[in-house]
Amino acid sequence: MTLGELLHAERTARGLTQRQAGPDLGVSVPTYNRWERGIIVPPMRYRRRIARWLRMTGAEVTAACIADVQVGQAGQAGQAGQAASRATMPAP
Repeated sequence: MTLGELLHAERTARGLTQRQAGPDLGVSVPTYNRWERGIIVPPMRYRRRIARWLRMTGAEVTAACIADVQVGQAGQAGQAGQAASRATMPAP
């Protein structure tokens, strides 16, 4: 699972909104939102706090961050491929 998926699952299991979860982790709501959506990966200084919140080890959180990056890269590659195929398509 990606970190975003883990954060979402834990937040919903606790019955929290993103407005509640962000401050729980010491970050703004927009920052938490970007973490949960996998748009940005949390800096190292937050990973210990996230690990405690998720009841995971630091290594597990780091692995989830790597999964977020890999998913993001795959999405970017797919978008680039789609753009390239549209660029080479003949006009109707």
